[in-house]
Parts: sequence; structure tokens; C-alpha cells
Amino acid sequence: MKIAARLTLPPNVRRSRKNLGGIVKSALIAACIIIAGSAASACDTLMVPSTRPISKIESRALPETAVIRRVVGQLGNILSVIPPAYPAKHPVTPLDEILFWTTARATLTPQICRADLVSFEFAVASPEKPDANTPTRVSGIRAQSRYRYAPEAPTAPDGELTLEQTEKFQAICSKFNPYESRFFVAESEDYALWAARLYERALREASNSPQKLTVNCYASDPECRTAVLETPLTAFASVKNCGRTAGPPEITCTKFEMPGSESLVVEVQSTGHGEKPEIQKVDADWQIYMNSVRID
Repeated sequence: MKIAARLTLPPNVRRSRKNLGGIVKSALIAACIIIAGSAASACDTLMVPSTRPISKIESRALPETAVIRRVVGQLGNILSVIPPAYPAKHPVTPLDEILFWTTARATLTPQICRADLVSFEFAVASPEKPDANTPTRVSGIRAQSRYRYAPEAPTAPDGELTLEQTEKFQAICSKFNPYESRFFVAESEDYALWAARLYERALREASNSPQKLTVNCYASDPECRTAVLETPLTAFASVKNCGRTAGPPEITCTKFEMPGSESLVVEVQSTGHGEKPEIQKVDADWQIYMNSVRID
């Protein structure tokens, strides 16, 4: 497609090659926006970075640099910077990491939302006397998926949500701010859902039938049982399998851990691997971790 553009310069603008080149480039970028899709490769060359969507066909047909620009340009729409935990008034070390949260989104597992904790790692560009003013460059990226249980989200007997249910699910997840609403670490979204339902059922059974299901506190703390029953799933930062005991019956241990230097740890022991395992015991204890503060 050919684009014809006629430029009318104001009297106070000098007709230098530099100015003219900038104006032409601006005009072409504007044309790219207007006719998005008609001159994809040309637009990708000019628009750095680009926030335009990308298709599978484009991802394989466009030059590598164009694909990088297109994908990286979209990251700004889903990333939010996480402020440093202990920022110094006058930092002294070079930049080595910036943390981001992605926007929370619905997963393929009903009632489980997901957000990713993304770390951009930096290395100093010049090793001479590095300090907080030393220029750095991105040297690596790490990401960890975290989950949020949303029992208010719709479910389906076969796990297949309708389009309307999916849109509602996404709307619920998008309201969670990962920086303000805790998301927990789990090995997968399926395990996150299984563990979340297990914990809520354990609390419900321990509260309604204390003689049948007791909360065992290792430190014999009289306030421990009350603390466990009042601790919601959203208080925990990680959920993981803490092992199995050979049977019969085989007992599965699921550990829920809170963040912080002094944290509550709850272990739920159950039998069976279905959606409603039989809960056998709930153990709880307070753990103290030694945290070291990094020099900023």
C-alpha cells in the first residue's frame, strides 16, 4: 500500500534535514496508527516499542527484532512496579533488581486467579567504582506464578465455563491487586484449588465439630487453636505438599505457611486424592525466621 503525505511546515520551522526527518517520521507513525495492519513491517520498524497485538502468523513471519518490539511493548500494559521493601534515603549500591507484579487474571482452573511476580535483573555497565548512580543493563528475567482463591467465581460441573461465566471470572480476578491482596505460591493452579478447598473445609470442620477434628498445637499455646480458626486462606504466602505417610490408609500432608519473621504454619493431614479427601488432623505451630536486611 502506498501512502502519499503532503507536509506543510510552519514559517518558524527551519527546513533542515533533521527537522524534516523527524516530521516525516511522526507522520508515518501516525499513518501506521490509522492504517494498523496494512503495513505491519514498516510500522514495527518505526514504532519502538509497539503496543499493537500480535498474531501467531505475524510472530512467525515478522523479523525477530519486530517480534521483540511488539511483545516487549505490550508488557507495559500488564506490569506494575513493586516499591523496594526497605529503601534507603541515600542508596549506595548499584541497581541489581526491579520487581513487578503482572495484572491478575483468570486461569483455566475455575476459581483460581493468577498473577506473576517478575524480577528483572541488572548488571553494571561499567565495573569502575559502582554505586547507586552507576548505569546498569538488564541481564536476566525471573518469574514466579502465584495464586488467589476466588470462591465467589463461577464453577461448572465439567470444568468448562460458558463465555459469560468466563467473562465474570476474569472480571473478579482483575479486581485483585497482587500488591495489596496476597497471592500464594503453589506447584500448579490445580493444586492451588485443591489445597484452598481443603483448608477451608478443615477450618469449617474444626470449628463445627471440635471433638471430631482438633487443632493440635506443638507449643501447647492456648491461643493457637483460636488463631488457626481465625486465619483465612488469604493470610498464607505458600502452600505445598509436605510429604506422605505410607498406609493403609496413605496420609497426605499439606502445609500452609504465612510470610514474615514470626509466622503461623498449619499442616492438614488427609487421606484420599479426590476432590473431597478425608481430613484426619490439623497441626499448627509458630515459627521464627531470621531475616537479614540487604544494604540498599
